[in-house]
Amino acid sequence: HEIFPEDLTYRFSERELQVEVTPDAQRYAPGDEVTLDITVTDAKGQPVQAELLVSVVDEAALAEYDNPFSQLQELFSHIYDADIRTFASYDGKGDMGEGGGGGESELVRDDFSDNPAFETLTTSRQGKATLTFSLADSVTSWRITTLAVFEQAAAGQNVQNIEAGLPFFVNLLSSSQYVEGDDVSICLRAFGEQLSQGEQVAFAAELTAKGETSGITKSGSGTSGEYVTLSFGKQEAGSYTLRVSGKSASQSDAMEVQLEVVEAAMESPVLRELSQEQLKEIEPARYPVTLSICDSQSALYYAVLSELASTQGARMERRVARSAAVELLGELAPELVGTLSQGEAISPLYDGAFPLPTMMQDVLLTAKIAMVTPELAGDGLENYFLSVLSNEDCSADDAAAAYLGLAAMKQPVLRDVRALLAWEPEEGSNVQLLTDRQQMLLTAALAAIGDDDGARAAYDALIAPKLVSEGGLLFADGEEQADRVENTALALLTASVVAKDDAQAMMRYLLQNPSTQVLTCLEQLFFAKNNKPAAQEPLQVTVSMDGGGQTLSLGRRGIATLQLSKQQFESFSVSLAQQDTGETPEQAAPELTFFAGYIGAANQQPDGQDGTVTLSKTIEPVEGDDITQSSLLKVTIRASFEGEIPKGGYLVSDVICSGMRFANMPVSYDRYSRQTGWYLMSQDGQHLTFSAWYGEDGKNSPEEEIVYYVRAVLPGTFVSEAPILVHEGSSLWGTGQAGTVTVKP
Repeated sequence: HEIFPEDLTYRFSERELQVEVTPDAQRYAPGDEVTLDITVTDAKGQPVQAELLVSVVDEAALAEYDNPFSQLQELFSHIYDADIRTFASYDGKGDMGEGGGGGESELVRDDFSDNPAFETLTTSRQGKATLTFSLADSVTSWRITTLAVFEQAAAGQNVQNIEAGLPFFVNLLSSSQYVEGDDVSICLRAFGEQLSQGEQVAFAAELTAKGETSGITKSGSGTSGEYVTLSFGKQEAGSYTLRVSGKSASQSDAMEVQLEVVEAAMESPVLRELSQEQLKEIEPARYPVTLSICDSQSALYYAVLSELASTQGARMERRVARSAAVELLGELAPELVGTLSQGEAISPLYDGAFPLPTMMQDVLLTAKIAMVTPELAGDGLENYFLSVLSNEDCSADDAAAAYLGLAAMKQPVLRDVRALLAWEPEEGSNVQLLTDRQQMLLTAALAAIGDDDGARAAYDALIAPKLVSEGGLLFADGEEQADRVENTALALLTASVVAKDDAQAMMRYLLQNPSTQVLTCLEQLFFAKNNKPAAQEPLQVTVSMDGGGQTLSLGRRGIATLQLSKQQFESFSVSLAQQDTGETPEQAAPELTFFAGYIGAANQQPDGQDGTVTLSKTIEPVEGDDITQSSLLKVTIRASFEGEIPKGGYLVSDVICSGMRFANMPVSYDRYSRQTGWYLMSQDGQHLTFSAWYGEDGKNSPEEEIVYYVRAVLPGTFVSEAPILVHEGSSLWGTGQAGTVTVKP
């Protein structure tokens, strides 16, 4: 009989749970305690002992970016590998919320969190549960979402709102963060049932720097519902407390929030290898500085992990290496991890890996991941490699990579790999010899499967004779620089296991010779995993700071880490304590290497980066010539390259001015008609990241402009920071000049 595929739809309504949620009041005041009575029954009305998740969220946050959700539909939906992106159009820090006392109360509201409850609980056998929580101080509508799941694949949910209000309250519009050079301006207005239309309201505000008992005061007045702007001018970097109040003829209200003025809003984690003299040259945007002191034996290992943990980009090899490096650094120096972008969770591979979601599966990338991070090789991944080998159109390079992947997964391919390495074509045949690349992959396969003796013999016979030693570095020869880097990285896979002295010299070569065309982060990670510093007699150093001194042990792994305040860092110095060798501290000092981890301004060109790209940014009103409060603005970013534009992935990071907010693109502006290759990859409050892939077909050039839209919300003059461009496959990096934008009232 002929068989045809057929899609069957499962009607899962019989699995739906009925969730009833009853609050203990119809209306609340800000800060009130709320009690919810929850009842869960099945489709037949019988009580169910279910697991519950209750979330309470400010409706204002959801208005910015809602996320409709069906628990039952998700439970029975298709499962597939997804492209994961982050997008947070609301971070709870822009509009500082509504709140206050009301009446003649002197109570000051200061809790404006947008998620006062996120709790799990279990119903009783009677299907009952009770939850009590306290609201934040906002005057708003709170959305209560209750999800219920029963072990017999049943689920349900309940969504409802409760209101929190006051007879009179002040609404504050401000930013949680301003940049040095910004006008620290705020807008105030008043609402309430006991405030009549057109009634006069007097406002007062005080901005106090951290550690001070009094600050700058401003006042103004306006009618109900009307914005009143108060400006504190330009302020120095630091933390501040802002207290505002409003008073009508019979009512008053007060609220207090925290805000920061920073040197630059676009910050990035920095981890740099430095000499003691170079420590004085760094410019942290924030403190503390995490300083690691290493001896000569551990410095290379630490340098590799630092480089990998600091790598940027969305390519799969970068994500895998960054995540693993952050974890390994955490084992050595837990204090350092807080200064780095946290490694993300990478899902196991059950099929070929995609370098980027828009690209084809890559056999060699998949094989490297299986070898370097075997925990990511999911059950059945070997079938992908077998399918590559069974494809009659499989290239010799892909076949060698597939054997490496199978060897990494401990599949029975040892005899095949040995035979391929020993094979020579018959004289006079048209079959070509194995290339250097193929020999290196197959030799690495011997190391991956555990045949160390065979790997060493193949390394000595096929790889070592083609290595070039120069100035203490070791690299595999090739026609072009990119060939040398790629071949050296492939040779490193085997050398990291069977020739560790060679591996260290190769690793130094790769660190000093980054390529614009080749990514070697997985090979570097493999080196680090196989070359952890050996335990040794701890080295003692003398540390001086803040007018005092102490002796510090570098431990048996040769690393010690300190967290330094600004005052401690500026007065820091170190030397080796007197050792049993009889050397003086001055004679032994060069043995020390320093790694400084800190938060720095993102526009500081990283070490080793090639700043041959210039970016420009313009901000202009969509309508008219003036920028006024509530104007819709068009932001355009352009990149200009010196010389040839490298192929590969690009990222551009930008930050929206403090007095503006991200806005949806107007309907009249068709994003896709622009034929631009850039897309918005992530948004986190004021921070935006755009991505583009410039392929061999010449499409999606990074010189195409990026366009997005913002809304002016605060009057004043604000710093417009320069965007930053990074090429994911090389040291190419670029930025531009900062400017200012003035928003008229």
